[in-house]
Amino acid sequence: MKKVLCFILAIAMVFALSVPVFAKEGTTAVTVSVDSSTLAATTADFNLKFEAEGQMKHFTVAKSAITDSDITIKDSNGIPVSGATATLGDVEQDSTYSVISVSVSGLAANTDYELTITKKDFEAQNDKGKTNYYELNSEFSYPFTTASDSSEETTTAAPEKTDPPKIIEGAGQTVEAGEAATFRADIEFDNFNGVLLDGKELDKANYDAKAGSTIVTLHADYVKTLSAGKHTVSILAKDGGMAETTFTVEEETISNTDGPTQAPFYVAVFAITVLCFGAAAVATRKETVK
Repeated sequence: MKKVLCFILAIAMVFALSVPVFAKEGTTAVTVSVDSSTLAATTADFNLKFEAEGQMKHFTVAKSAITDSDITIKDSNGIPVSGATATLGDVEQDSTYSVISVSVSGLAANTDYELTITKKDFEAQNDKGKTNYYELNSEFSYPFTTASDSSEETTTAAPEKTDPPKIIEGAGQTVEAGEAATFRADIEFDNFNGVLLDGKELDKANYDAKAGSTIVTLHADYVKTLSAGKHTVSILAKDGGMAETTFTVEEETISNTDGPTQAPFYVAVFAITVLCFGAAAVATRKETVK
């Protein structure tokens, strides 16, 4: 009985220790940058861009995930400025990033400051109610200097949005299991950053990549391991872009090798069949004579 109780207790302890790990399974690494800023004499406005790594789709950072108290304004010596306050504003969503506006007040003119995010781990619910877990991949800090007087204002605009990269050759193709599959993306080869297959990073041993702009060829022996049906291939860029398409793998067909080279085989089969029937007929006749 004691052994049974000890066993049950051990299982319970393992489960209890495992719960936190399971609870935060799939934590997404997030990079923060300043998308744009407007610096006045005593105020500053920023658009902070929270971007998920690994080209994850449906990325969401709600304003509730980052609060006003998670934003700290420090002076040039790294000391928090007691009179400065940060207020979070609107949230802009896209498939792989969120932009949250931050308004800072209580600053002094022509002074060096640093905006920092003190919160490293946070969570937010997506539009389907699922809780996602995020972690900043490094401590975020952004130095800035306020304008010298109220008539001066400095604005840093967000970079213009460019069209996302795309697959320009090989999109939607159908290949047979055991055949190589080649895709060409309008991504400069110096900007190439890997391949995803059905959302998972593909080992470099399973494909070749070369310039022109970027040409990726999935090895025939790897394609042979894929299940029949549709698959998604994504070619990644270092600047965060991604060219994506689907392709279809068909089951490998067995080629029909019937022809002149098979004639001797069929002749031999026919001869053996005739001999067998002849032998059976002779045996039957002998049996009848007896």
